[in-house]
Amino acid sequence: MTRPLSGVLALALLLACGACSKSDNPAPVADMGAQDMAAVEDLGADMSAREDLGVDMSAQDMGEPLLDPDTLATPAEAYEAVNPFIGGGGRGFGYAGLTPAAQAPLGFVKLGPDTTRGGNHPAQQHFSGYYDTDPHTRGFSHTHFVGTGVADYGNLRVLPVRALDEEDQRPWRAWTTLDKASERAAPGYYEAELPDERVHAAMSADAWAGHHRYTAREAGRVWLLLNGATSVGDEQERNLDTQLTISGDTVEGYHTYRGGYTGRRNPFTLYYSIKLSRPADEAFVWEADGFKRGQLVGSGERVGAALGFDAAAGEAVELRVGVSLISLDGARAHRQAQAADDQSLEALRQRVRAQWEAKLARVRVAGGRASDREKFYTALYNTYRMPTRLHELDGRYMGLDAQPHEASGFVYVSDLSLWDTFRTLHPWWALVDQEAQRDALKSLMQMGADTGTIPRWPAALSTTGGMIGTSADVVFADSALKGVEGIDYDAALDLLLLTANGQAPEGAPFQGRDDMNSYLQYGYIPAEVEDETVSRTLEYAYHDWALSNLARHVGREALADELLIRSRAAWQALYDPASGFFMPKTQDGAFIQGIRPTVHYQRSGPFTEGNAWQWLFYVPQDPEGLRELIGAEAFLERLKTFFEESELAED
Repeated sequence: MTRPLSGVLALALLLACGACSKSDNPAPVADMGAQDMAAVEDLGADMSAREDLGVDMSAQDMGEPLLDPDTLATPAEAYEAVNPFIGGGGRGFGYAGLTPAAQAPLGFVKLGPDTTRGGNHPAQQHFSGYYDTDPHTRGFSHTHFVGTGVADYGNLRVLPVRALDEEDQRPWRAWTTLDKASERAAPGYYEAELPDERVHAAMSADAWAGHHRYTAREAGRVWLLLNGATSVGDEQERNLDTQLTISGDTVEGYHTYRGGYTGRRNPFTLYYSIKLSRPADEAFVWEADGFKRGQLVGSGERVGAALGFDAAAGEAVELRVGVSLISLDGARAHRQAQAADDQSLEALRQRVRAQWEAKLARVRVAGGRASDREKFYTALYNTYRMPTRLHELDGRYMGLDAQPHEASGFVYVSDLSLWDTFRTLHPWWALVDQEAQRDALKSLMQMGADTGTIPRWPAALSTTGGMIGTSADVVFADSALKGVEGIDYDAALDLLLLTANGQAPEGAPFQGRDDMNSYLQYGYIPAEVEDETVSRTLEYAYHDWALSNLARHVGREALADELLIRSRAAWQALYDPASGFFMPKTQDGAFIQGIRPTVHYQRSGPFTEGNAWQWLFYVPQDPEGLRELIGAEAFLERLKTFFEESELAED
């Protein structure tokens, strides 16, 4: 018997990863070419139109019919159910963390719009570069975070305009109207109208290459402003070095970039090779002091190109772009392999669609409503948007030591926001895609080999130190107990113990859990040590329990017992019977008084991104023990109060 959608919907809706930005270590529709028209007509059903995402239950309220509970969705139906615009707006912390950018599963290239409202794009609304209601765009860039609570990436941007602002001389500040009603997207594809420029934009992307097409709606000059030094925040100080050369129908260069997260330890250099569908009728570079007419080579912190095309109505100008983190030769090879000159945009789109269908077909559902399937398959789609593949086509990757390495037998990934994904993405992968989970685990172990320790939140080539604890402990233990094979769990345990016990090698970029000396001395982290002591203690206790399970799995019983005892003592030490909450405790064992349990703490206080109510239930390893400690009746009343009196309870 097939299982109705409702039975798995709740789990799937947890899977769109939302990585927080907090850190222990703060750091500094289309008018196509004739050859593509027939293909586009066949693909029209793929595109998910934008809609008002704030009323996603209205169809059910109006009696949306149930689908056949005995007929499983096909891979094609799963693909067509995805709505890439979900998660691009909303309210509250971490909103607008998703983007409709085109990408392959876990692809490095995520090609899509960076939006703005009259030039204003605050980071808190543009973590992915995109916000649903923004009426303008700064162009289409090739890299994005997906699902994080931090704004980063947004490198190598292209914006079509009809005229250059010769008076302003700051093309990097350019933006234009984006017709929101015209936006269409499907996994691996994005398109929209730019009405002020009378241009239609369409694009698709594979793992290391993107294909743009800009179609003139009316005859006249169309400029493509190619910005080699961009980011979601577009902060100039993040651009360390940029070089660009225009040569006939080719534009090549690199951008060395220190992102707020991706550059916390090591900046990365993005090499790019761009092939134009024909040479521009006029071309020159710009630098920080403005346009450089007649100049075809540029360098510095701000570098871009102005490519002018005298286009007939309906004529399309296309860009085939390959990128690499290792070399310009790598960028060329990626362009030739994944966005070849003899390949149409629609051919690329179809190839990437096949990749997406293979991933989405891992979970086939029956029953439910069409709106249920949209939510389910969109959530499943988002589980393959990040982490990010850094494994290049020649088998090499740039490591956390900023050096190239060979990766054999697995696909190396970074952008692992483990404090978030250990409880969402990775348990799911351990059940439905153990190959992807194995790649993530092997990548983490390789990071340990390259730097000395397994990081908490690797982004691009950097260990960010983001959030608290050592969440990889849980990911490895969960994978071991769920039977993910091909991992040397004994060796993994040895690496994890370094960061769990405060024994990281000198010079390792990630030193592990903070305040471990205090944790080991007192059995908890005293309030005098620093902020967030309650959350850190509870987190460490959970992670000790996970390591205990991993140790027992590999036959190290004495270590397993030791870690289990340490775990139980830690979380129980901070329960305050007088208040009924976990509370900060001083070195002499006294609880701090006057903590209001409903106060939300962000960057200071005893709790991490939450309050006493939210952290009260953070003993996932021993819910029975927590109930016994609080008292069965009191525990039930606390749960009822938590859900019934929450500010968002009625939402």
